[in-house]
Parts: sequence; structure tokens; C-alpha cells
Amino acid sequence: MMNKCAQRGMCYHLGSVNGGVEGFQYGDCIANGLIHPIVYYKRETPMDKRGIIEIIDFLVNKLGGDWFLTGGALVKISFDESRGTEDVDLLRIRHPRLSDEGAKNKLFRWLIDRGLGPEWVNTAVEPFVREVPKWEDETVLIKQGKLGCVFRPNLTLFVYLKLRRASEIDIKDIQTALQCCPEGLDEEKLLHWPNEKVHKNYLKFKSKPKMAR
Repeated sequence: MMNKCAQRGMCYHLGSVNGGVEGFQYGDCIANGLIHPIVYYKRETPMDKRGIIEIIDFLVNKLGGDWFLTGGALVKISFDESRGTEDVDLLRIRHPRLSDEGAKNKLFRWLIDRGLGPEWVNTAVEPFVREVPKWEDETVLIKQGKLGCVFRPNLTLFVYLKLRRASEIDIKDIQTALQCCPEGLDEEKLLHWPNEKVHKNYLKFKSKPKMAR
């Protein structure tokens, strides 16, 4: 099956667009053409802990800059190794030389060189993180290298991000983080941040025993 590229409108790819264990997937075309032509790869297994750590090591020792890691990948490497994840939720905070697109494209190229593809990294979390006032004050350093650092959300920001969706796995991740994060949950701050859905979800689940801390 041929799929027309939604980014550039002139490339065609063979296989599945949305991922899955069967067939071939394609690496997304980047609008500025820095990654082109399409690279094909096959993704058969969820990401393991070693793969996540390799990405973090590349960021802090090769690519450089400051990065923010959250989601299932963070839970897997920090709280619960048995937690499955399909990708790495990542946000570029800053880089001393590269623009946001430039830094991401270097990361994507590295993934492709390893036989993977851009879909292994998910940057969709960025607008949800940046909606939080002074969100960078709510981060914790987890890895410092020669050229950069990777941070995670503190417990309050982690809970906030998870409660935007509040799926079953999100609630389980919150329960795990409540038991593992050394810092406490700042309820007053969480309820002050501007998202009514998060507020309602927090109040809904607050009374559950495993939500207490």
C-alpha cells in the first residue's frame, strides 16, 4: 500500500503509517527537508530500558543541550522497569547552538542510523508542559553529561501531565510515582495551574487509597 507523505506532498512510502508490529513503518518527512528521503525500518518490540538509556546518553554526551524526559519511558527507567512503553516522551528545553528543529533532526538522524526512526521519540508532550507557568522550576536533574543534561518533572508536574488524560495506565503511573519520588506532591500548586480537566481528575481520584501520600 502506498501512502502519500503529509509533510511534503511529493514522497511516497510503503507500509503502515501509524505503527504496529507487522509490516514496515516510515520515518516522518521533516518539513525543512533535513531528513530526506524516507528511511524504512521495522519495529517489532517495545522499547527496553537499555534503549532509553542509550538515547539519554546520546543527548547528554553527543548532541548536548538540556532536555526534559517524561511519560512511560521515565517510569520505566526510574520507577518500574516492568512498565512497557512504545516511545520516549521528550522535550528540548534549550541548546547552545541548535534551533529546536535542528536539535530534533540530529536526534532523528541518530535514531535512523541505529535502524530505528523518528517515531521512537514523541515530542507531542511539549505544549502540555509549556502551559504550566514557570514549568522549568518543577524539574529534577536525572542525568548530566559532557555536553548536556536531562531533567524529569517533579512529582507535582508529573501528576499534572498524567491527569490531562487520566487513562488507566496514567493512574497506575501516578500511583507508582507517589511511592517512588522523593519529593512531595504540592496539591495547592497543582490546582492553581490552568487546566480545569486536571483539577477535576485530581479531585476525582484524590480519595482513592493509592492516591494518598
